[in-house]
Amino acid sequence: MLSNSVRLQLGKRLVNFATRQVVCKHAISQRFLFMNVNNTSSLSLQHNFHTSTTRLHPGDQKLETATNFHIQDEDDFKARVLMAKIPIIVDFHAEWCQPCKTLGPNLEKEVDKYGGKVMLAKVDVDDVGEVAMEYEISAIPTVILFKNGKQVSDFKGNVDDATLAAFVKNSIKEP
Repeated sequence: MLSNSVRLQLGKRLVNFATRQVVCKHAISQRFLFMNVNNTSSLSLQHNFHTSTTRLHPGDQKLETATNFHIQDEDDFKARVLMAKIPIIVDFHAEWCQPCKTLGPNLEKEVDKYGGKVMLAKVDVDDVGEVAMEYEISAIPTVILFKNGKQVSDFKGNVDDATLAAFVKNSIKEP
């Protein structure tokens, strides 16, 4: 295997970013994906299926609302998450991750209930890999709560509705 190329087996949902691993716990196939790491700021994901690539490109339009937004790059993360005056819940996910597709909409609905007292930032680990590496994301989905630029709490994997509701509710409580 080339040193700049990392193999992901969907059966185990394992991606290695340099020396860090991202694991999606639910598998749907035994086919392989290949990730080419060109440098720390440029990651591209390709697969050996006979279809197009599985990731959205950073220029693609993604739906944003008053309470959720997509992180575009490391500077955007610093400005919108680390400098925020309100709690920010960050959802580290990937387009190909089935549990992420379930958790994401549930998390959006829960955050929307609090009318802007907490915000949801979405980080696609394939598009903004440098942020995922900085926070040592080892499994997706991973959800991290930031308050005043500091990581406060987190969870990995899909969780039940009650756990998710409690996590979001606790995010707006004063320490």
